[in-house]
Amino acid sequence: MSYKTISTLSIALATLLTLSACNNTATVKTDTTSPTPVITSTSKVSNDIYSSWSYAGESGPDHWADLEGNQQCKLGKEQSPINITEVMQSTNQAPKPNYMRSDIGIEDNGHTIVFKPKNDNNTTVIDGESYNLIQFHYHIPSEHQISGINYPGELHFVHANKQGELAVIGVMVNPTSMNNTSLHSLFLNGFDDISSHKSVVNGFDLSTLLPTDTEFYNYSGSLTTPPCSEHVKWFVASKPLSISQQEIQSMKQLYDGNNRPIQPIENREVKLVK
Repeated sequence: MSYKTISTLSIALATLLTLSACNNTATVKTDTTSPTPVITSTSKVSNDIYSSWSYAGESGPDHWADLEGNQQCKLGKEQSPINITEVMQSTNQAPKPNYMRSDIGIEDNGHTIVFKPKNDNNTTVIDGESYNLIQFHYHIPSEHQISGINYPGELHFVHANKQGELAVIGVMVNPTSMNNTSLHSLFLNGFDDISSHKSVVNGFDLSTLLPTDTEFYNYSGSLTTPPCSEHVKWFVASKPLSISQQEIQSMKQLYDGNNRPIQPIENREVKLVK
């Protein structure tokens, strides 16, 4: 097996400019094998009905497994999120999202803001199989780390196939001086009425929320919230989505600190797929 070292993972580059002056490196291995299938956070919205778990204190991550049905949060060996430091080059194909213009339902679930397409024509092809986009949401700061560094935020696009198997695309968000026009529109139109826990944005182009020409870090993980179910296919985009500081603040005004701590990687490998 051949090795090579690359200076600063591409996904960390923009973060370093914003968050740190450190010089990170990561080792990339070569592999040609086929894939193996298969607190309450600081919320500005009233969420009294969502009190069973949170991100701090006696109902925080250290205690999630104490709740009935959540034992995987403590006993699981393939938990998410992880710190991505070493990746293996692979000939496996990256996911191929095919997102359309859709009406988006927006609701506060007490832990984050959840965006749900009103139709099922938003899909992603993974290993030749179609997965439907169920919802997407955000975490502030990012849940995954790249070489030990968190991005200011992370979007999670949650998909399921016909068998109910899950795949999640994670996209880091990186603040710049320019507005992300699409995201700004989504927040502006959708967040105004979120105090009622639900609102709708019509005709939103979901494809604008994904970075173009990106590679992905692929590994087998879990949900990052209770019940922490495993066998989730994770694809973390190597290229962040640029948004403005104002848009980051809009997200933080509703939820801040809703990120699960880093979990042990155990014996898992992270593959770089293109």
